[in-house]
Amino acid sequence: MIHPDILAAEAAYGRFAPFYDAFAGHPAYAAWVRGLVVLAQAHGAGGGSALDVACGTGNSIAPLLELGYEVTGVDAVASMLDQARAKFGDRVPLHRADMAELPVLGAFDLVTCLNDPVNHLSTAARLTRALAAMAANLRPGGILVFDTNTPVTYRSFFAPGTRTVPAGDGTLTWAGGGFAAGSATATIVLPGGATAPQLQHHHEPAAVARAVRAAGLVLRAVQGQHDDGRRDPDLDPAVHTKAVWVCRRPGPTIQEEVRDEGQEEPEGGGPAARLHEGHLSGGPARVGG
Repeated sequence: MIHPDILAAEAAYGRFAPFYDAFAGHPAYAAWVRGLVVLAQAHGAGGGSALDVACGTGNSIAPLLELGYEVTGVDAVASMLDQARAKFGDRVPLHRADMAELPVLGAFDLVTCLNDPVNHLSTAARLTRALAAMAANLRPGGILVFDTNTPVTYRSFFAPGTRTVPAGDGTLTWAGGGFAAGSATATIVLPGGATAPQLQHHHEPAAVARAVRAAGLVLRAVQGQHDDGRRDPDLDPAVHTKAVWVCRRPGPTIQEEVRDEGQEEPEGGGPAARLHEGHLSGGPARVGG
């Protein structure tokens, strides 16, 4: 039986795929991805192989290739993969799979899941399953980087109102539906009048941190991102439009596993401790939108 999340993804992106890059593209997107790779490498990610989960049309794959990674992509929507396949041909293996049912495709140095795919997961259980599946695709010591939208995004970008974007010989119209009961909705009107309903689910930072731990990962950093792509060292959900999560699969030695399980850093504890204490802040196209 197909999960409702996948049916919603197909409704959102199936007919939208040929127009996706015109709507969601941003000139700074590749630089944003490269910056996240630098962040991942600062936490121990190697530079050999990468798996891009929910890769869509391949916008995150391109900068990974440019950085020298051997990249594999996976997405749940066939028409999005068709767009990626047209860009990369046989250079990038592409697989179709639900991120919460992701098979083991390898032992990757880096796993990315970028541009808010996990906000399409409707429950904490689905989020945990997806993160566990991504963890299973990491080598010991490998790094996962993903992002989540905050209520700032849902109360602004998804707010009721319309905006249009050129798309070939026509236009796309985004009609925000609002944010209520933890979910945000919008409708994209495609050239010719077809619609692509958008649905995202907000996951509270503390719930994401619990899912990370339940998935067997170690939380290494939680950064806050502004709408222009700038990142701050700590997340403030009342200010930032995104949270950027950096997680590590425990390493191959007992010493590494013990150190990671403590989830502590100098000067009073690491990101997991701050989330547990409730301390999240230390102080149309959007970047990583």
